[in-house]
Amino acid sequence: MSRRWAAVVIFASLVAAAVALDRGQPALDRRAKVRAGALAGGPDLAGFGPTAAPAGSLDSVWYCAGSTATAGGAANATLVVSNPGARPVTGRIIVVPSRGATRSQPLIVGPRGRVDVRLTDIVDAPYAAATVQLAGGEAIVERAVRGPDGYDVASCASSASDTWFFASGATTRDARETLLLYNPFPDAAVADLSFATVDGTRRPEALQGVPVPGGSVVAADVSAQVTVRAMVSAVVRTRTGRLVVDRIQTFDGTGAATTEAEATREPFRRRGVTLAPGVPSPRPTWAFPMGAKRSGVHERYVVYNPDPASVAKVDLAITLDDPQRNGQLYPFRLDVGPGSFQVLDLDREPRVPAGIGHSAVVSSDRPVVAERLIDTVDPFSSADSASSSGASVMAPTWVVGAGSVTRRVDERLMLLNPGPRAVRVRLRAYGGGRLRDIGVPDTVVRAGEHRLLSLRGKLDERVVSVLLRGDGPFVAERWVLARGDAGNGTALGVPLAAGLEAIARSGG
Repeated sequence: MSRRWAAVVIFASLVAAAVALDRGQPALDRRAKVRAGALAGGPDLAGFGPTAAPAGSLDSVWYCAGSTATAGGAANATLVVSNPGARPVTGRIIVVPSRGATRSQPLIVGPRGRVDVRLTDIVDAPYAAATVQLAGGEAIVERAVRGPDGYDVASCASSASDTWFFASGATTRDARETLLLYNPFPDAAVADLSFATVDGTRRPEALQGVPVPGGSVVAADVSAQVTVRAMVSAVVRTRTGRLVVDRIQTFDGTGAATTEAEATREPFRRRGVTLAPGVPSPRPTWAFPMGAKRSGVHERYVVYNPDPASVAKVDLAITLDDPQRNGQLYPFRLDVGPGSFQVLDLDREPRVPAGIGHSAVVSSDRPVVAERLIDTVDPFSSADSASSSGASVMAPTWVVGAGSVTRRVDERLMLLNPGPRAVRVRLRAYGGGRLRDIGVPDTVVRAGEHRLLSLRGKLDERVVSVLLRGDGPFVAERWVLARGDAGNGTALGVPLAAGLEAIARSGG
């Protein structure tokens, strides 16, 4: 293999398990499509991102592509397998390190239970990916990652794809961007990586025709190939095979400026780590339940148009808390050129008031990819970075598996209703075999609006999982906030497939 591209490849030794995964995946995909209604004219589940199989499903599989797994790693992962169902779920975790032998171990998650598995307890390698096979539905798999620069949480993928998109990324001197390409199947895949920058599209020779052997994980160092860019959109396309792709992004807090003059103009210095699952398909609508413009919080939206020939006409609508009292804002219009991106920085938009929460919906006349970036700095309680690609679907049931509520950590849940009718949502926590109310009354979310629920004062538990059920479809997101250097992270919950539907484009 050429030394010119910064990648780490390992052949998995557990061939039998990989063969079983590959043979089982088409059947799993077919069942998922039936559950989501795709065969009856509904949405194709695989194209919408992570989704949990409903109760009664025979099996399910989750792919966790991106993390480090070594002492001092930038994003060491703990897998969080959370089961809101009334029956135990059994399965197996297959961990594929970038160096050394593949490991496999059995898994049992009790009813209304959760199991946390640290990858560093299983392997020691610069990078590691994992497949979690489960006998049954409802259970979800997420990851909490931690490193010297911060903390984040993200769902694993419930399907593989031949394309993956990332609206944002950074390769400035204070940043490192790495894409993790995971091939959980026995047949080899070959991938081409391309990047949109302010100077046009880049296709580094070293990242064309990248081989990803069966049962392996490949780490592509974007920072080494697309250097010193404040914003980079990425696309991974396979010539053969299917992959699961995640992005690890770190900022070390030293700042992006390379000269004293640039340093004086730099509004803040980012520090943090984000783990972002790729988006398997562009969509015309993306919903972001949470927004926070205030002192110490910097919020941006990035919209990437992968169409090589047409301009995407995008409306980005910000809805304030209690719009009857705080008023309504006209949408921001973004004309995103072919194969390019645009950034909306709320620090530069005075008509979005500080100190008032908000949600956002991106609506485009053609499929795009969108991402929300939040950087927290002093005087906020902790310095960290967080990213989210938003939701393109809504569902009546959402699971939030990886959470914590203690004296130092608060978990906030944001509920957004992009639909035409009000939705009543009930929140219950689960763990240790119990599904219980925690004193949060049922919440009514009116059409087009959002609600914030804080778990502080309701729980004092290091391990918290939450089940949200509505009488109609909605979107749920969490924000885990920690004091000091513990960091914070945002991530969508995981919807159950039953009742899932695409979010309609605003105005059509």
